[in-house]
Amino acid sequence: LAVALGYFERGAGSYHFSDIQYLSAKNKVDALSINPQTWEKVAVYVSRLLAYDGTLRIADLGAGIMSMLELIMMGTHSNLPPMDFLLESRDSPVREVHYYAYESNLNLLEGCLETLNRLGF
Repeated sequence: LAVALGYFERGAGSYHFSDIQYLSAKNKVDALSINPQTWEKVAVYVSRLLAYDGTLRIADLGAGIMSMLELIMMGTHSNLPPMDFLLESRDSPVREVHYYAYESNLNLLEGCLETLNRLGF
């Protein structure tokens, strides 16, 4: 489409699609679109429903560059709190969180490793 619209010349080699850059940009928009009250209600509901033995297990299929792990651990700087309140509240049945990520797109491996490094893993 960019070639057809004249933004790039065919075969010029000036355009390269990056899965990581695309998901990074998309994740910023996605994070801003999540309502904070809904985020907290879903977290509490899911933890009560699924943490029957004190462990909340999350399977992130199609994990991309692990943006969900980052949201869970860090929240966003603008409007979402991290979900650590689930571990800190005495009323919460959650005592630990197990996060399993699966991503089949090997082009995203570098982005996954970058996210894990940024989060201290």
